[in-house]
Amino acid sequence: MQKKQFKTSMTPSRIHIIGKGAIGLLLSYYLANKSNNLVTLCQRKKREEFTFSYQKLNLIEKINLTFDNVHEDKISFLIIPTKSYDVVTAFLSIKARLTDNAVIILCHNGMGTIEKIEPLLSQKQSLFFLTTTMGAFKKNNNLLIHTGSGPSSLGAINQSAIKHKISVFKFLANSIPHMSLSENIQQLLWRKLMINIAINPLSAIFNVKNGALNQPQFALKIFQLLYEAYLVANKEGVKLSFPEILNSAYTVMAATDQNYSSMNRDLNLGNKTEISAISGYIVNLAKQHNIEAPHNKDVYSILSAQYKK
Repeated sequence: MQKKQFKTSMTPSRIHIIGKGAIGLLLSYYLANKSNNLVTLCQRKKREEFTFSYQKLNLIEKINLTFDNVHEDKISFLIIPTKSYDVVTAFLSIKARLTDNAVIILCHNGMGTIEKIEPLLSQKQSLFFLTTTMGAFKKNNNLLIHTGSGPSSLGAINQSAIKHKISVFKFLANSIPHMSLSENIQQLLWRKLMINIAINPLSAIFNVKNGALNQPQFALKIFQLLYEAYLVANKEGVKLSFPEILNSAYTVMAATDQNYSSMNRDLNLGNKTEISAISGYIVNLAKQHNIEAPHNKDVYSILSAQYKK
């Protein structure tokens, strides 16, 4: 059943989403089908328009999308749910079309993109980051399978976003389930990174579903990967509770036990992974702080080498 469209001072006439990856299509489904928003899918090159469908258990619905094949309309509300390594390229491809007070929302695994995007914005443009533990994958080019539910959280990055965060949050929360608004963006980003570190590399290297990582043979490796990241976070001034980090990682594993992580899928399909923005990010910061991070370095090396084969 569709909700009535929620109106705020920041309610856009149209939502633009870049790319046709699983999370982008999942957000499109909730924003278009659940609240009757007008959602336009941006493709970096003019391509054939697909019909995308959403499936959860026995429910199958067409995702109500339009396609941005003109590349001329102004963009006031933009979501970039691409791979971390594609974020800057995706942003630059539409930067000239952004309105002076546009809302830009990043949504990806890992870290390292905010410091590249924020300097490119004007003073009135608002930058947010959206994290989600929802799980989905594309069974084929046209069919999205929703495999796991979970909380999503929005955080404001710059001053303009802080000013408008309540309106943007209420607008999104009207469509996307289990939404929360984070008042501490660094905590939000690092907690998401910790979950990525615990699940993505090992699920890819050992080719297992998320739930398999609950098995005892993975416990020490997960502990080591997370503890290295925890030490780096402390040096970065981000105070986290290590027991809470471990608990959160295992909670997400259990909630998404039948999911394959995005890194697992990328590796199996021969695609580039986001390991540079996850364990690679930790390795680089550890080096700056003179911290040893051999376990993150190992998984980073393994997965980087796998892609190059």
